[in-house]
Amino acid sequence: MNLLRHNKTYRSLLSASLLNALGASLMNLVFLVYASTYAHAKFYISLSAIIMILPILIAPYIGLLADRSQHKAAKLIEASWAQGLLYVLSAILITQKSVIIFVSLALINLLGDCLAQYKDGLRSPMIQKNISEENLQQAFGTIQSVSTIMTIVGQPLGILLLTVTNQSYQLVSLANALCYFLSGIILWRSRQHLTYLFLKSTAIAKHSLADAFQQLKKLLGQDDDKGFFILLGVIISINFVFAGIGPMLDLTMLDSQRWGLSYSVAIMLLNVVFSTGLVLGGLLTKDIFQKFEFSNLLLLILLLTISFCLTLNRILPLAILLLFMLSYTIAKINPKMQALLMANVPSEKLGVVGGSIQTIAAIGVPLGSVCFIFLTNLTTANLTLNVMAILTTLIFGILLSNSKRH
Repeated sequence: MNLLRHNKTYRSLLSASLLNALGASLMNLVFLVYASTYAHAKFYISLSAIIMILPILIAPYIGLLADRSQHKAAKLIEASWAQGLLYVLSAILITQKSVIIFVSLALINLLGDCLAQYKDGLRSPMIQKNISEENLQQAFGTIQSVSTIMTIVGQPLGILLLTVTNQSYQLVSLANALCYFLSGIILWRSRQHLTYLFLKSTAIAKHSLADAFQQLKKLLGQDDDKGFFILLGVIISINFVFAGIGPMLDLTMLDSQRWGLSYSVAIMLLNVVFSTGLVLGGLLTKDIFQKFEFSNLLLLILLLTISFCLTLNRILPLAILLLFMLSYTIAKINPKMQALLMANVPSEKLGVVGGSIQTIAAIGVPLGSVCFIFLTNLTTANLTLNVMAILTTLIFGILLSNSKRH
């Protein structure tokens, strides 16, 4: 709280992040509900899901663009207002329905998400310059928790707005645009505090994606290419398995009556537990995990994942406890990684290295979701959970072996 009270740069960036997260949550929900009104809803919803992944896959290039941008504070403000204008255009188009309109709305969402990635790259040097190294985990943990809360609040708020306005997608889109305009206004009013280490354009132009590769290797504490690629493979594999947890919660709880719970209550309970763990894990940074090395934190997460997969369909109360512990621990990863990033990567490379991390973390997610959903429908939820536990055990062994080498 001291950081929030006394650091004007952080306070303005956190306030803008809050509005950005609320706007993104509103628009994602509205776009999915809008897509569901089409004749071939499954196709359009699948298409929108694919489009949402694209900005993550090109995150390193967006980060490189952010690194090479001069006048970052002005660009950050302009990007927020550009997002607002995009969603005003979305509000105009969303009153109609056709393939061309849907594609246009999807492209607007794509551009909006790319701008969000660009803003993250612009914001990083400001945080690096204005927040001390010992406060970085707390700073990023709070941003993560606030964004999680806004995502949780945004979805029911979006449903409420749709209900009150008699399914007016236009008004909800305008509310989303307003969030981004307000975000831009907050940043504009605090523009004199949005300082960063200024570098000449010639110095910035020298770095590339190859430089980012070397910086990432150094950041993850890997001296040789073999160990580095093993760790990257482990991170991708972990996210591949994690992608199955959400669908498995939904599918396993179809049999929730044996625990004396209706399906809706069981899903709500698990979502509340998971979200609470994420929020508390982000906010409570000064705990026993503060000094954990990155690889040790991953090992603990893998152990909790194995235990959770083995208990979810067998001992639900224990699985709920493990789910909370798992989400609490997962919430430590991003703040710790961001703190390492700020402490070890030069200001002019923050965007591209941060974008590379996002891409690596997300690349296994879509495949994991599809594979585990398909396997559950082909066999049983129990068998799929056992497969997930076996895969996680193999990943644990590889990571443990790689950690001992270093």
